[in-house]
Amino acid sequence: MMFEPAHVLAAALALSSAGLENRHDPADVACLALNVYHEARGESVTGQAAVAHVTLNRVRNPRFPDSVCAVVTQQARGVCQFSWVCNDPGQPRNRTALKRAYQVAVDTLAGRRADPTNGATYFFSRRIPTPDWARRMRETTAIDNHRFFRQG
Repeated sequence: MMFEPAHVLAAALALSSAGLENRHDPADVACLALNVYHEARGESVTGQAAVAHVTLNRVRNPRFPDSVCAVVTQQARGVCQFSWVCNDPGQPRNRTALKRAYQVAVDTLAGRRADPTNGATYFFSRRIPTPDWARRMRETTAIDNHRFFRQG
């Protein structure tokens, strides 16, 4: 099942009631927070910021869509770029982890977290075998359970 816009709205409403600073488009914050939550909720804050920066690095890269939600929900050849989007995990259940992901998203969007990935636009979990695409990329760093890459 595909990631539904209703999830973004529900997350935005839940997150807006969390009392955290939000000076950015609520949909962008919600999409970024959900991506951090689903891709890195068990990681350190640096690891979560790394996932947030990969998302934002893609927004700034002309090879990718130009909005956070479009990057998060992008498919290439019918495959979701972030697997959780197509796997539809439903609403986040761990409110503490969601709140932390939201704060990381807000801080990253506000420029309060430096990019620990050195400009990476791709990452994958160390728990899986190295994907073919990674062999064509330059690894920029490894943080927690993820390896980060960029082209060239």
